[in-house]
Amino acid sequence: MEPQAFSRVVEVPFQGSTLKFIGREDFIAMKVFAGGPMDLVDATRAISAGRNSLDFDLMRRLCQKIQP
Repeated sequence: MEPQAFSRVVEVPFQGSTLKFIGREDFIAMKVFAGGPMDLVDATRAISAGRNSLDFDLMRRLCQKIQP
């Protein structure tokens, strides 16, 4: 995971607090890196969940960094 991932967190209000979640692009890249069958299913579902709001250029760049 690259250090800039922390600057891309998504903050979600929850019961008077704020929860921080890793951005979908970083989540997908981490799942691709893990490479297990369920990881790839998770990545596919994350892409399908909000294709219109996904930064495909960022996701491709992140995934390219993890390729051997």
